[in-house]
Amino acid sequence: MLIIGRPALVISEFQRGIVDPAVSRLPALAEQAESRGVGARIGALAEAFRAAGLPVVHAIIEHRPDLVGLRANSALSAMAIKRRTMIAGSVDVEVPEPVTPARATWSAVAQRDSPRSTAPTSTRCCD
Repeated sequence: MLIIGRPALVISEFQRGIVDPAVSRLPALAEQAESRGVGARIGALAEAFRAAGLPVVHAIIEHRPDLVGLRANSALSAMAIKRRTMIAGSVDVEVPEPVTPARATWSAVAQRDSPRSTAPTSTRCCD
């Protein structure tokens, strides 16, 4: 349902393949996010939104296993092609604590499977 005139929190690309030092292919970025407490800050903000009854949307990078539609037009997409990262179902696309969505089930709200697409394949939301 589209609600006009209400704020929503959109958390973009906060996923293990980017911000978790144990699995990230971007170690300097992951280390900075961890040392600055970015996850805890985003988690607290998400909880405040939920407590106020406002939506929280998680936009992640998640590619099809066959990488159809993925073009090397950014550093992240080039890395995904070269190293086969950010694949649906992999640890790379998991949202880490404390930002993990409030509900266990997610629903796809945007998917680009066209061979001409240059965008990540999924945006998922749950809160």
